[in-house]
Amino acid sequence: MKFLKKYIGAIFVSIMVLFLFFMGNTSLYPEFLISASAGVMNFAEYLIQAFNIGDIIKSLKSVPAWLLLGGYLFLRSLFGALMMFVLKPDMEQGAMTLVNTPMKVIKYGIMIYLSVDVFLFLLLISVIGAPFAVAVFLATRLLLLFGYVPLSIFVGYALEDVLKIKGYTSLYYFLGAFVCFLCCFVPILGRAFLFFVFPVLSYGSLYVLMVNKYKIKHSHKVVFHSSASHRSFKKKKILSIIVKDVDFTDLEEKNEN
Repeated sequence: MKFLKKYIGAIFVSIMVLFLFFMGNTSLYPEFLISASAGVMNFAEYLIQAFNIGDIIKSLKSVPAWLLLGGYLFLRSLFGALMMFVLKPDMEQGAMTLVNTPMKVIKYGIMIYLSVDVFLFLLLISVIGAPFAVAVFLATRLLLLFGYVPLSIFVGYALEDVLKIKGYTSLYYFLGAFVCFLCCFVPILGRAFLFFVFPVLSYGSLYVLMVNKYKIKHSHKVVFHSSASHRSFKKKKILSIIVKDVDFTDLEEKNEN
């Protein structure tokens, strides 16, 4: 009963959406939606012709699948490196959600993953929803690009923690991104990582990060160093301890002579 009371509005809206989609009658849709759908289709056709997207797709078909996947993963890693430069504190907080609340991340990640797939399916089978399905798909891919960054940081941190190696955020990210890159090429399991495991964790960490930051105003304590500056500090500290009781008077006199 509590579940029904909490989600009665969402359930009702979902039923109405299903009714409209399965009826398949354009007269049920508002005029502005029909016009918007037609506008999106015309714009898509213009882009396809202007940039010769059809020819590009044909040429890509001759490229090996592993090379296309590798290129995509490489570009994703470059995007993540940019986000590390622009949104580093947020990416660290996203990684900490995986460290501190992994089950919460998995739960919400699965919910979002399934909701996106169902929503895309409903759009695709509707009369006018196909153009919007493409827009939603591209938007979710963009969200995943953001979500992969804290995931990579977490994977790198977990791996170095197992190996008892102390690092910092950027090192964790590049190590984690490389490990995730390799996981996608594992026979059979690679597709599971690419199409389910990584998206679920990325959606979940991004959602929990947004809730923590904007709704409950909570931030986790970052358990690893943000940069390599702590290493230079330790070197200076060790050097000061070593030379603490050393007398350099004789050395200075020799240099003067």
